[in-house]
Amino acid sequence: QAVVLSSRGPFLMSQALASNASVGGAALAARNLSLFEDVHVTLNRLVGETELIRKTIIHNDEGLRTEIEQMEQDISDEMHERKDTFNKLNSEFEVFTHRKVEKVLQELEEFTKEQEVRDGSRMRQLLEAMQDMDSLKLSLANISSCWGQLSKIAADPTFRNRNGATWREFAAEGLSLKGSSPSPPQSAGRREP
Repeated sequence: QAVVLSSRGPFLMSQALASNASVGGAALAARNLSLFEDVHVTLNRLVGETELIRKTIIHNDEGLRTEIEQMEQDISDEMHERKDTFNKLNSEFEVFTHRKVEKVLQELEEFTKEQEVRDGSRMRQLLEAMQDMDSLKLSLANISSCWGQLSKIAADPTFRNRNGATWREFAAEGLSLKGSSPSPPQSAGRREP
């Protein structure tokens, strides 16, 4: 039922129609209905537009929520993918670094062993050279001693060894440098210097 405003206040459309029906009320009632018909049409149109806007907003909201969820899922997937890639890269780097460190340590160990072998070889050569030098010193000392004895003998023309040989015979016999007793000379004649 429609509400009509009058000078006496609001009252129902049916009451207005009933009161107007007696006095040319049919024409007035039709005019009142057409007046409210425009309001009802406008109101229905506004309600329809409002409902359409509400449905559009809900549809857009659902679409945006779906897009947001998809973006969040994409971001989450990308984060996991980056973490996996970073972890893989990190593990590959650790393996690479470990291999390089092992290689460097192995090369250093080989170098150290080669140095030890070289040093050992050099040390052996040095020890052999030292032994040769010591032997040479002893030999030179013996030669010097024998040379001194020989020069002393050569300087003394009256020298005769125990067997009576002269210094030339004594030297010719090839006596040892240590002064061991010589064997008797085999020559028939002895000469003096």
